[in-house]
Amino acid sequence: MRIVLFAYRNVGYECLNYLIKIKKPPVGLVIPKEKKTSNFKSIATLAKKNNIKFYIYNSNNRHSKLFNYIKSVNPDYGFTCYYPFILKPEILRLFSYKIINLHGGILPDYKGALSSMWSIINNETYSGSTIHFINKNAKINEKNNISYGTSYSKTKYDTNQTFTTAIKNNIDNYSLNIRYNYNFTPKD
Repeated sequence: MRIVLFAYRNVGYECLNYLIKIKKPPVGLVIPKEKKTSNFKSIATLAKKNNIKFYIYNSNNRHSKLFNYIKSVNPDYGFTCYYPFILKPEILRLFSYKIINLHGGILPDYKGALSSMWSIINNETYSGSTIHFINKNAKINEKNNISYGTSYSKTKYDTNQTFTTAIKNNIDNYSLNIRYNYNFTPKD
């Protein structure tokens, strides 16, 4: 199984660490440029330590370079883990099978960035995360595409960081759920 991981921040770091731990390191890794003064764990450092090739992407990069990088590793599956950029359809078509996204909010209610923060602002009694497949248009089909969601009860002391930590700590459970409950068939 040839995986390309699109990873960002601590949750992305833990996703990469998990793949390394189960001895299924990605054949390719795409990360945004990391700030030197960041409070987040360095995905690039973890990749270097484990001899994993990676590509640093930001919105100013030429899209063709990302396309060529992914094409060069000939991936079967993609996994996006808190990745802040939407993958273009021509990128999605490079994968032989499905692309899975770990989203930091409960779909379809909380789309977009900082989803768990919005659940706090909206005074919800819970927050959570969703794993879903990304279709060829880089969108989710809410009726039949959501594969797994986890919710967490919210207390008055919770912050966006406490929910991010809960998501990060559940990566093993997400993997088991995907592995045992979903049939990976070629994309449409």
